[in-house]
Amino acid sequence: MKEIVLVEDHKVVRNGLKMLLESTNEYKVIFEANNGQEVLEAIRSGTKPDIIVSDINMPVLDGIAMTAALKEEDFQIPVLIMSMIEDNAHFYRAVQAGAKGFLSKSVDSEELFFAL
Repeated sequence: MKEIVLVEDHKVVRNGLKMLLESTNEYKVIFEANNGQEVLEAIRSGTKPDIIVSDINMPVLDGIAMTAALKEEDFQIPVLIMSMIEDNAHFYRAVQAGAKGFLSKSVDSEELFFAL
């Protein structure tokens, strides 16, 4: 079972993703966060997910800045960015920051599971 940190500032979206992921019995959300700063604090405190699924636009610390900070601190945790923003500039920024994947929130569940 893959353990996931889920980072999304919209609670209804976060809850929906969590229910979808956990319904497969292949994924377990071990930590939920409203922003990237909460994730950094959890990782620094010993939370060890297999993957982080994160939005881009969030208060305090966005998903791209969080991904860059994780890379800078050499945590080596793969990050999958999911966003409503589908332009190339955000994709390239996410990849440069260290994201291992980038999905639109409009993908279906099969594409999400494949990316994970």
